[in-house]
Amino acid sequence: MKTAVVSFSSLAQHDRMDAGFHILNQQYAEAAKALEASTNKDQIISFLSDEGSIPTSVLKLLAPLTRGSTSDPGRDQLLKAVRDYPFLSLAIIKDQGKAKLEEVQVALAKRATAAAASLHLLDEFGGPATPTGQAVKKFGPGRT
Repeated sequence: MKTAVVSFSSLAQHDRMDAGFHILNQQYAEAAKALEASTNKDQIISFLSDEGSIPTSVLKLLAPLTRGSTSDPGRDQLLKAVRDYPFLSLAIIKDQGKAKLEEVQVALAKRATAAAASLHLLDEFGGPATPTGQAVKKFGPGRT
C-alpha cells in the first residue's frame, strides 16, 4: 500500500481530495517539472491522444488522475486527465508504460502470426478462387 503526506496547500492547489492522485503527483512531480521545461504541452497531448501510439490499456495507468467515482474510466475520461495534467501524464507513461506497451506489442505480434497462418491455410484449400467480395453459394447441381 502506498502512502503520501498531502499538505493543505497541495489540496488547495489541485482541488483534489483523492489519495491516488496525490500519491502519483508526489511520485512524479520532479519528472513532470523536468518535462515541462523541455517538452511542448500540445505535443504531449497529441502523442498520448493518438490511439495508434498509446492504446487505452496503457492510458489506464492514468486512472488515478481522472475525476469522478468510476473505478474503470473510459478513454474520454483518461484523455481529459491527459489534457489537465499533460506533463504528469507523460512522466507516468514514460515510467510505467513501457512494460504495458511491450505487452501490447507481444499480443499484436501473436495476432499477426495467427493472421499469417490463416492466410497460408486459405491458400492450402483447393477449389477455384472467387472474385473478392463475391460469395459463391451452391444450392444443388448447376445452381448457384
